[in-house]
Amino acid sequence: MKQYLRLSIFLPLLIPVIPILLALGTQPFFDPTRANPLAQLAAFLWMSLFVAGIPYLVISLGLFIWSRKQSETKTLILVILLPVIFLLFFALYWLVLSAFGLSLADGGLSAYFSSVTYFTSFILVIGYSYVVLVVSGYYVIKRMTRKEQKVVTNQNLDRQRM
Repeated sequence: MKQYLRLSIFLPLLIPVIPILLALGTQPFFDPTRANPLAQLAAFLWMSLFVAGIPYLVISLGLFIWSRKQSETKTLILVILLPVIFLLFFALYWLVLSAFGLSLADGGLSAYFSSVTYFTSFILVIGYSYVVLVVSGYYVIKRMTRKEQKVVTNQNLDRQRM
């Protein structure tokens, strides 16, 4: 189960690729005026990867390595707190980009805070959507493995009685 949690850290990098690949056959791919929901979802996810993919890859690799020696409980807590941890990391990343004039908005520090505030809602909503998905899967799998262990234990007890 710990390995499931550790690998789930990379889910926000992997899931956006699926609709992008599925929408590649649709024409035009990034035209927001078209009523193709798959292409619109793919475009939104592509932009999220474009804006936040590099810092998320860096932090997810670091946390994946860190979690190697941690308990399953600590890894679960990490997954639950990951959107907030990433938000702090992203704010620092965006500050560095802004300092080098690479941000999309001009206007100094106020533009920086405006853009970070704007991205905060996306990061938290999308991040906690992944957390709900991962933690739900974690408890479903955990419950299923408990039932399987119980069945195996009962079968072993029945064999011993014979």
